[in-house]
Amino acid sequence: MFKRTITDLEIAKQISSLLSQHNNLGTVFTPEMIMAAQGDYIVQTIGPLVAASLKIERQSYNMTEIKHMVVHPSMRKRGLAKILILSGIKQATTPLIYATTRGDNIASCKALQSCGLKHVGQYTTGNRNVLLYMITGYKYVSPTTNILQGG
Repeated sequence: MFKRTITDLEIAKQISSLLSQHNNLGTVFTPEMIMAAQGDYIVQTIGPLVAASLKIERQSYNMTEIKHMVVHPSMRKRGLAKILILSGIKQATTPLIYATTRGDNIASCKALQSCGLKHVGQYTTGNRNVLLYMITGYKYVSPTTNILQGG
């Protein structure tokens, strides 16, 4: 039905390269790791370029993680992270959705907050300060049960 200008393997190559070069996660990702990973990558492509991607991974019955968010350097400041985060929240099937980011990653913090995720905690791992954000899944939101958005 739909034809793409880029293959799954090429998408995986680009995502692994972007994550390894730009996210400072301490892991060198390979295309094979991306292809074999649990969860789903949400990808924004422009022609043959992976402009942005993130992964949503169900961690348990009640919690989904948004992770591995990355935007190609030439595509930043265009709202792509927000589009992907909102898509991830919409696709999540659990009551709670969370994301972590380095404390010094101001762009990620702003993108998560602009999508309604609330900063709920932080911790230190190694020499990195990590911030924790959470939101109630859309299908679980009601005026009386939305604990993370002040309801």
